[in-house]
Amino acid sequence: MATKRSKRRVTKKKNKVDVIKNEILGILIIGLACVGFVILYANNGSSAAVLIAKGLKIAAGNGSAGVFIVLAVFGLSLMARDKSNMRKRMIGILLLWLVFEGFYHLSTGHQYDSTEMFQIGRAGFGGGLIGAAISIVLLSMLGITGAYVVLSVAAIIGAVLFFNRSLVQTFMDLFSLLVKIVEIIKNHISDFVRVLADGEKKRKLEQASHEKSMRKK
Repeated sequence: MATKRSKRRVTKKKNKVDVIKNEILGILIIGLACVGFVILYANNGSSAAVLIAKGLKIAAGNGSAGVFIVLAVFGLSLMARDKSNMRKRMIGILLLWLVFEGFYHLSTGHQYDSTEMFQIGRAGFGGGLIGAAISIVLLSMLGITGAYVVLSVAAIIGAVLFFNRSLVQTFMDLFSLLVKIVEIIKNHISDFVRVLADGEKKRKLEQASHEKSMRKK
């Protein structure tokens, strides 16, 4: 009995230490993500900051801020109690960011040419080199339409993972909400029509009463 109790205490202590380590590491990663946002948008003139921002711009183009969003979600996943859900969310946000990179880069190009895509990415436009790589691979394998279809499907999967919610259930909830909104609008219209009808009826009665009194005179 004493051995079992001591083992439980050691396990609890170890778990507590692991939780604290993960929380500290998560806070550090979130802090690093915040520093990244400052480097990207503060424009403080530091040569190191300018170099990092330029590297991120070449790598991810206009989606470079997404790197730090993914990093912040990773930090939160380390701190979360329910790690399985947070891992799903992390994969979801990463997938959504990659989809954004691909979509953005495809929309930047004019001829959907691999060389043009690469040049745009290397210049730090569109989705940078990451967006260029995604676009070139999809275009060479599936063409323009196929690339957009794959990215759309990936976006849906990423959204399902990030929100941790069934897509079918989401559509059902949205449909139920739409039905409720239509019902509310319908009731308001019915009330409005009823008020107009009552007003018209009252006006006609008053007019008939007035005409009757005029005849008596």
